[in-house]
Amino acid sequence: MKSIRVSVSAAVVAASVILIPPTQAAMLTALSSFGGGDGWLAPGDRTYLANDNNQRGLAYNPTTGHVLLVNRTGGLSVNVMDGATGADLGALTGVGTLTGGTFAGSMIGVAGDGAVYVANLTVNSTTSPFKIYRWANETSASPTVAFSGNPLAGSRIGDTLDALGSGTDTLLVAGYGSTPVVAGNNSFAMFSTADGSNYASTHISVGTTPPNAGDFRLGITFLDSDTVIGKQSSISLGGRVVDVTGAAGTLNTSFALSAAATTPMDYAIVGGVPLLAAVNTAADGQSMVWVYDMTNPATPTGETWWMKC
Repeated sequence: MKSIRVSVSAAVVAASVILIPPTQAAMLTALSSFGGGDGWLAPGDRTYLANDNNQRGLAYNPTTGHVLLVNRTGGLSVNVMDGATGADLGALTGVGTLTGGTFAGSMIGVAGDGAVYVANLTVNSTTSPFKIYRWANETSASPTVAFSGNPLAGSRIGDTLDALGSGTDTLLVAGYGSTPVVAGNNSFAMFSTADGSNYASTHISVGTTPPNAGDFRLGITFLDSDTVIGKQSSISLGGRVVDVTGAAGTLNTSFALSAAATTPMDYAIVGGVPLLAAVNTAADGQSMVWVYDMTNPATPTGETWWMKC
């Protein structure tokens, strides 16, 4: 099981209001220092925080305490912010070398050693390869191509990305979309490395329904090195938990969340409690981040734990 993880920490950093059951009140605390004292950054506070849908990738760097954001408004950038204050710390260099896909850069993950991974979005990995770029750290002059290929022929991939581990133990995961319709798109691809820099893909085959096509498209996170959680907004039930052995996946359980539209997600163990944070993406979601106790993945609890960003 993991310790502190990426987007849960970023969500806590960005929260302006947090309500938690009294027994857990000391575990999570909103940082009032973030965003200049009001606890959050709003669209328009920065040129790369526009009121559009061009900011999709967000990650927390555990080695620097920085929040990294992939932005496509005004051109592609990967912007860096102080995790405690939200102060603008500049951007990663070499982003101009990212090419290909519908979006050359879309999602982001940071490994435990501070290596930064940015993936493109391709709507057909056969005609336009899925790419993952790697910065060894935030000060690297330019990224290398960690992966370029076709994990599942003809699939849409790159709407989600997560990272776990460090060095040669780093694992990455990305979910497939439901369109185009291709066999196997009810699952995800995992990426492993022998040298810490170059990655090979493994299509994880889940031979049951559910999961349904695209169930890992809009939300994906590692629970541990051989367990992946995924979700898309159309699943009224909630999410899927899949155990991985080699290239085979087995549905462990499905679970329900408070709102069907809670999709982007990340997992962490905080204060000894396994937590899942999920963002409500509905039009009336009011920028809510819901935090659930995942002690039993089949029945997440604590839907009253919420943060309004």
